[in-house]
Amino acid sequence: MGFTKFHPHTLRDTSHRITDEQIVDLICSKDQQGLSLLYERYGFYLFGIVVKIVKRDDIAEIILQDTFLKAWRKMDTYDGAKSKLITWLVRIAKNCAIDMTRSKTFKQTIKLVELANIPTSSEPQVKNINIDTIDLKDFVNKMDVKFREIFDLIYFKGHTTKEVAELLKIPQGTVKSRVRKGLKDLKSIVER
Repeated sequence: MGFTKFHPHTLRDTSHRITDEQIVDLICSKDQQGLSLLYERYGFYLFGIVVKIVKRDDIAEIILQDTFLKAWRKMDTYDGAKSKLITWLVRIAKNCAIDMTRSKTFKQTIKLVELANIPTSSEPQVKNINIDTIDLKDFVNKMDVKFREIFDLIYFKGHTTKEVAELLKIPQGTVKSRVRKGLKDLKSIVER
């Protein structure tokens, strides 16, 4: 790579003076301390970029891990003469985020994660459903209209239960109750 080699023990007292080139050398030699330094230096910045794309912290964290894993695996392809390290990392992070949002199951997975986070007195058990083979909207369209309307607003248009309550002029508790009942209805539709 053409970067100056150094011994990892020099990192202890001089981590603030470690250059990107030295971090690249560490990672290329598969020294995990290089990955730690890379994450420490750029993790927060990259997380901010990714979360702007996917709009969810939990998904952004997964993408950030994928970004650093790809950087670890492909660091030998990085060319400091062509771009700065941060530019290369941003490109990886954006590509990972865009790939995630374009994936067939991304939106369906998000909606099901949100459904799973709704507190219920008796959690319905949805088993043996292959997310890859279903189109959630088709199943929701088969639901009773009072459930379908709420599911459409919450899970396809992104409204909160409070916003739905205001839009439909019904109590928020009723919205939550219909989501729980609708989830049971959805389960029975999917299992048919």
